Amino acid sequence: MKLATEQYRDAEVIHYFNSETDDMVYSRGRKFFARLSGHTTRIEIDLPFTKRLVCNFRLGRRLLRLDKGNAIIVDDGRGVMILYQGWIYYYDIVAQVLERVHKIRVGRNALHCGVLNVDGQNIYFGEYFSNPDSGPVCIHHSQDGGRSWHEIYRYNSGSIRHIHGIFQDPYTDKIWVATGDHDGQCHLAVTDPDFSNVDFLGDGTQKWRAVSLLFTKDAVTWGMDSPLDAVHVMRLDKKSGALTAGQSLPGSVWYAKSLTDGVCLMQTSVERGPSITSQYARLYASRDLEHWQEIAAYKKDALAYRYFKNGVIAFADGPQTSKRFVFHAEALRGIDGRSYFASLTGTGGVSD
Repeated sequence: MKLATEQYRDAEVIHYFNSETDDMVYSRGRKFFARLSGHTTRIEIDLPFTKRLVCNFRLGRRLLRLDKGNAIIVDDGRGVMILYQGWIYYYDIVAQVLERVHKIRVGRNALHCGVLNVDGQNIYFGEYFSNPDSGPVCIHHSQDGGRSWHEIYRYNSGSIRHIHGIFQDPYTDKIWVATGDHDGQCHLAVTDPDFSNVDFLGDGTQKWRAVSLLFTKDAVTWGMDSPLDAVHVMRLDKKSGALTAGQSLPGSVWYAKSLTDGVCLMQTSVERGPSITSQYARLYASRDLEHWQEIAAYKKDALAYRYFKNGVIAFADGPQTSKRFVFHAEALRGIDGRSYFASLTGTGGVSD
């Protein structure tokens, strides 16, 4: 089985891609682009002069995190909601009007693929920020495609550091929230859409530290997002609640994605910590969520972790197949700041 890639030169980050329709949302710094039905709309976020100047350079975007953001297609393709540099924006594609609608309480944006878009109207995101004192952390909800927001749930001080992502189980419609980072703070919360009853799963240890969740009818699977403890693929049985550790991995797992033809993707990141045993970010694929085959490896570049990021591969929201999916890369030698169309070919039990 082999991975074939083709760079999409217009994009630094691809936020959404539909492999059937070719609809996509992508960005390069403060400039966001929505390609819907073959037509591309350009959305430019205003910044102070100094940041606009720095934003012209890839290293500057890395240093000031000006490449980080979230972009979600809403209102049946008539709008784009953007989280960027601490603000939420709504862009009306029909009227071609950008409006800054809400100040994020803390942090710049959510993690990639960590914003839950239920139906183009109901949107959820959790606060992701450094939070060194483990202060309160909130989940925010919009019922009108991102135009207005309210706090739907709050974690008390000391309970968690931040929220990694919010996801919906397609088999039950329950909403799942993944949190971290320190021992005692790593849990999965399961709730109805109104957050009236929230059940907490896990003992707070690193094995429950997840960024992305993969759902089947019977189980939830994730790779441990832990630079501290040995990393394994974890499987939670929905019925019994039993948690089992599977395949070991050489680095912490931030992102994973289910493709529409039964293949799932998972990556390992390069960061600092005793459980990180490789200087390569690795990409894996699986059909059974138990056996993961490495399909690519990219070495961390030489720039400092603290200032210029960890080595990461990230995926995009939207329905994609193993014959056509997308990913982008950060702080990896030769592919930093680039996005790719990709496909899996050949044998090996993943794609024939």
